Amino acid sequence: MGKKLCIHGHFYQPQRKDPWFGRIFIEPSAAPRRHWNERITRESYAPLAWSRRLDGNGKITDLINCYEWMSFNVGPTLMNWLEREEPSLLARIQEADRLSLARWGHGNAVAQIFHHIIMPLASDLDKETEIAWALADFEIRFQRPAEGLWLSECAADLLTLEAVAAKGIKFVLLSPHQAQSVRLSPEKPELPVDGYSLDVGRPYLIDLPSGRNIAAFFYQAELAQNVAFEGLLRDGEKFWQKLKNSAADLPGEDSLLTLATDGETYGHHFTFGEMALAYALAQSYAGRDNLELTNFGTYLEIHPPTAKVTLHNPSSWSCAHGVERWRSDCGCSTDGQPGWNQAWRAPLRKALDKMKRAVDAHYFAQGREIFRDPKAALLDFGRVLVNHELAAPFLEKHLLRPEQALPAWQLLHMQENACAAYTSCAWFFDDISRIEPVNGLRFALRAVELLSASGGPELRPALEEILAQAKSNYPEEGSGLDIFHRRVLPSRQDPASICLFAYLQAWAERRLPPPGQSVELVYPSLRVRLTSQEYAAENSRGLAVLSTPESEDGNAYLWNGRLPLPEGTEEAAGYAINLEAREEGRPETVFRCLEKDLARYLRDYLGTLHLASLLNSQRPETLRTARYILAGLTIADEGQHSRPAAPHWTTIAPYLPLAVYLDSLPEKTLEQIRDLVKLHLAGEETLALAVELLEAEVLEDLRQGRKQDAELCAAVKRARTVFEGMDWWRVQNALWNGKQTRREFMRTAEELGFRS
Repeated sequence: MGKKLCIHGHFYQPQRKDPWFGRIFIEPSAAPRRHWNERITRESYAPLAWSRRLDGNGKITDLINCYEWMSFNVGPTLMNWLEREEPSLLARIQEADRLSLARWGHGNAVAQIFHHIIMPLASDLDKETEIAWALADFEIRFQRPAEGLWLSECAADLLTLEAVAAKGIKFVLLSPHQAQSVRLSPEKPELPVDGYSLDVGRPYLIDLPSGRNIAAFFYQAELAQNVAFEGLLRDGEKFWQKLKNSAADLPGEDSLLTLATDGETYGHHFTFGEMALAYALAQSYAGRDNLELTNFGTYLEIHPPTAKVTLHNPSSWSCAHGVERWRSDCGCSTDGQPGWNQAWRAPLRKALDKMKRAVDAHYFAQGREIFRDPKAALLDFGRVLVNHELAAPFLEKHLLRPEQALPAWQLLHMQENACAAYTSCAWFFDDISRIEPVNGLRFALRAVELLSASGGPELRPALEEILAQAKSNYPEEGSGLDIFHRRVLPSRQDPASICLFAYLQAWAERRLPPPGQSVELVYPSLRVRLTSQEYAAENSRGLAVLSTPESEDGNAYLWNGRLPLPEGTEEAAGYAINLEAREEGRPETVFRCLEKDLARYLRDYLGTLHLASLLNSQRPETLRTARYILAGLTIADEGQHSRPAAPHWTTIAPYLPLAVYLDSLPEKTLEQIRDLVKLHLAGEETLALAVELLEAEVLEDLRQGRKQDAELCAAVKRARTVFEGMDWWRVQNALWNGKQTRREFMRTAEELGFRS
């Protein structure tokens, strides 16, 4: 009987979405991607789902879905984003759980606290809410109840574990440094342990005050340190040898080696780290060195725990002082400078606690008039957050009267934003000026807005008074109050700015309706229905209805201002836009968007790449122009004297690789195009747009079977000769998707790096 191995990945991103729209706007530091969710997905989450195995010549021999062979938790807010933006990846993750369930009788997926809040610091209500929402998310995503739960930062205390066990969860995963003592059997004495002396090769029971208990697995801390910080993933064989030796060091013939790290370790923190992981997983499922893969549910069924453990109460993996890192200046930090402190943590938590108490009091005071059972409605709301199609049965189940739907959604979204403000990252790092605390305050601002709008108290002045006590380590940043006014309030959306954004997106997508007709734009947290009434050069006007995504009914606003005409030819640069809106029937209430430059506004909110895609998606004439120039123009003359097409190159440059893919051209022309591509696709965003256009065409050819293998191979080869910046990763994945596809496109697969 050999040792067992379970490699666990914690996949989580903090809430990055705009609290009003629910979508993620541009994060410049994530370039060349639009934001960090997108970048880390491409560098880590997606490569793990299609990890390459290479032969000695660098040819692809296999694509492994690492999620099928490893334990994992994916944060609910991250899964929500994946569902909208990367559905094929989410499907791959869900498939991995189904396959592992069929293989072992227990799935690899583990649930996670919904908003990644520090549970020992949460109120009883928030504990129950976060667990209920997390389990609802898991059950809908994976079509089965969760067996285990990942606690944010592994932060635990008895009350938290009591709340978890009460929901039927069988196990949690913890750091060995959280263990205080163990009792190996009833007749043996309790022995003190620490992170180095604890036997991590077995699960333990934790007795709870209610008489319940819950199992705990402890990961091997030294191994996790080696992987996360010491470059162990640079060599797959070296990684495997470390795993084998670590397992051998565990006492017992059938003990379990648990490795747990952030999922971003594989690929994002260490480039090609997912390939080292895939190598190690392949060694294990091939039976090498008698080290066998399993997951926690499977091991727990075969090896029910008999030993018991007592934890430091409270405790976490990343704070030596329990959970002080998330409320005080305990000394735990990441990259703080000499003389810095984190005294700002206490007033930040104090401000949010004041906000949450007011939100809870108002929710139950108002909720008693709206819901049959306000608490039951709150706990059940997690299902609607995962799937808006469940909104109608939710209302039927919980509302006292159907006409109360709008105030009900308002109260529930107030609670959602208040909980999101507590995401652990807001306190984890070294200064209140970082984006994580700023994001937390933006959710708090949205919560207090909804509090006031639904008849509750105006809380902002009290919060600002507390935030003034939080001092940044950067003198130029000032206090939390300064940061709130400089970075949080300017991001606030009002009805006019929402109308403006929706109008401009509809304009960019060429789907503004004619006067008298409507168009609807649905965002993750918002629904906007625009009805145009008049287009004019100096003043356009119309009606907008703003509502939650669960309902089409909402508040109506009359808007007017200087906006681009539907078919206008104005250049975006320098075009001044402005808009005001007032609530229908309340002329005294006017919201106004200050005058803005159209190009800068769209770049800041949509991004240059996304804007270019939108503006060009409905302009096939751009591609036609590119193909016409390439077919009929003497490009040699372009490089010499006349340059008749020079004004076109910037516009058509992203279409050049696509045009080459579509048309067979002379070799000399291809050489000249290669030079043009290098010259005009130098910027990250134009390069990314070129990839997007070409990739979409090739994937559609594969999906519809529009080209035979020889034709597709020739087209791909042409494009590769002129466009070295193309990443063929998604196309490779599509080619690997099923044996039939590989047989049909063997030449193309070989051209793109697969072993013949």
